[in-house]
Amino acid sequence: PREGNKPQPLGNFVLIFLFTTSMLCLLYLLWRRASTLRTVVSHQLQTWTRPEGQIRLSEDDGPSATEFLTDGDDEDVGIVD
Repeated sequence: PREGNKPQPLGNFVLIFLFTTSMLCLLYLLWRRASTLRTVVSHQLQTWTRPEGQIRLSEDDGPSATEFLTDGDDEDVGIVD
């Protein structure tokens, strides 16, 4: 009998392909996580190094907060349906 062309086994090609793909996915996830952490740390450093307070309130000539909290001038007290 004549020797024919036998199919050669793939060997470790499938294993190498799966390993390479999984490593690339892992590196991508680590890169995304590092990018997120870098953004959070940058924001924290900016808020810690500000000379003024954390919250800046605008200065306006409107009524104070206590005027909204008092019940003395309720307009709908006498109206009951």
